[in-house]
Amino acid sequence: GNRTLTLQALVVASSRAGLSVAVDALLAQIYAPSNTLVWSPDRGLPITFDTFRGQPTVGWSTPMENAFAQTVRWTLQALPFGRSPVRTPLAG
Repeated sequence: GNRTLTLQALVVASSRAGLSVAVDALLAQIYAPSNTLVWSPDRGLPITFDTFRGQPTVGWSTPMENAFAQTVRWTLQALPFGRSPVRTPLAG
């Protein structure tokens, strides 16, 4: 079956309007029907996951909003196995 991924991002901007634009851009990617996610572990090779529409939760906090920052946490489904970010053609 598919694997479930849970991610969290801290979105920071220089203005309230910029914060709104940045959060909306992130939500557009989360709500996309399909997408790719590349993860690069410390001292490891990057791995790509093919993902599907996510379910976000936007954290609202007055002190963070006054600092033009918000947290966005989301859960999404991905195909069970990752792949290399570079596609290599097979010789035939």
